[in-house]
Amino acid sequence: MMKRDRCLELLARYRTEEIVVTAWQATNEWLVFSPSERNFAAVRTMGEASTFALGLAIARPDLRVIVLEGDGSLLMNLTSLVTIAEFGPPNFYQFILQNRVYELTGGQSLPNIDHLDFATIARGCGLKHVHSFGEFADYERELPRLLASEGPLFAVLDVEPGKYHISSPDWGKRVRAIDRDGVRTLKRLLQ
Repeated sequence: MMKRDRCLELLARYRTEEIVVTAWQATNEWLVFSPSERNFAAVRTMGEASTFALGLAIARPDLRVIVLEGDGSLLMNLTSLVTIAEFGPPNFYQFILQNRVYELTGGQSLPNIDHLDFATIARGCGLKHVHSFGEFADYERELPRLLASEGPLFAVLDVEPGKYHISSPDWGKRVRAIDRDGVRTLKRLLQ
């Protein structure tokens, strides 16, 4: 397993002008590694990040859109994969941070985790560019090629669970602050 922060930090080094949509736990680290007016934190409900990013990719075909979400978030909205495959935006790049738990709410195991294979599910939904990484050296070597390729791209990053969850004292304040900025950010991204 890889460290999520190392994976995100590496991705941030390759970021140029992309819109980056983050869900829950990825938001905390991403905002540190890659502060930008083109970040959008989708933290209102679990499962919305991929469909929200898809909408942005369709609305802004001139920009690449990267979505960073956990496996628990994707599990809440697996139907998004079918829709992404149907529309097939070439500017869409989805990275699933697979830690096998609902980290935000305390680390409960995902259901049927021993049989859950997001790469197989993505292929079954019709996505063609599907990748899985469990070793950082492989991810580091392949990331430039992935980002240079045409989307839609789906990559599963097997990462260790973190320790930050909803009971942390500042979580509510952070979500409210992100939420207040959401409408302004969305308007800016769509211009």
